[in-house]
Amino acid sequence: MVLMGDFNYPDIDWPSHSVYPSAPSGLNEFFKLVEEHFLTQHVNSPTHGDAILDLVFSRAVERLIFLIALIARLIILIAR
Repeated sequence: MVLMGDFNYPDIDWPSHSVYPSAPSGLNEFFKLVEEHFLTQHVNSPTHGDAILDLVFSRAVERLIFLIALIARLIILIAR
């Protein structure tokens, strides 16, 4: 899956995976949605002034595999 567009969210710092404290609450919800669905944002340089507004997302397969492996290990530890 690939999702692209001009999201116009200058209050998200994509390189550090954080939302600026002054950001509107809707941005926190959007960022949480991106994280919950294991999406990776690929644009790392400013696309308008100093902000990264044009975004390209794809499924973060590596993170998903890591989390599944971690959960499997925890289940094995609990089952002992």
